[in-house]
Amino acid sequence: MWDGVLHMTSAPADRHALVGWQLPRLLGPAADRAGLLLSGQFNIGRSEDYRVPDGGLHRAGRWGTYASSAALVVDLGPSELAQQIDWPPAETP
Repeated sequence: MWDGVLHMTSAPADRHALVGWQLPRLLGPAADRAGLLLSGQFNIGRSEDYRVPDGGLHRAGRWGTYASSAALVVDLGPSELAQQIDWPPAETP
């Protein structure tokens, strides 16, 4: 949902999907050592304006349906996600 407009995309191409499943194997041990939680797709933003990256690393705790931030956002693109996320966020909870 970008500024109140729903955008739908197709499933990722083969290489995108394969890399997406390999990243947790690569990032998992470092995330564990750093005390971060590794996730697949999640909503980052607010209900009226959010993006869905391929994954992320999160500080301990729950974020509900929409995460306001993440320690690391993984977007395997091609996309404009990095430009679309308000980073650094205007408000830090």
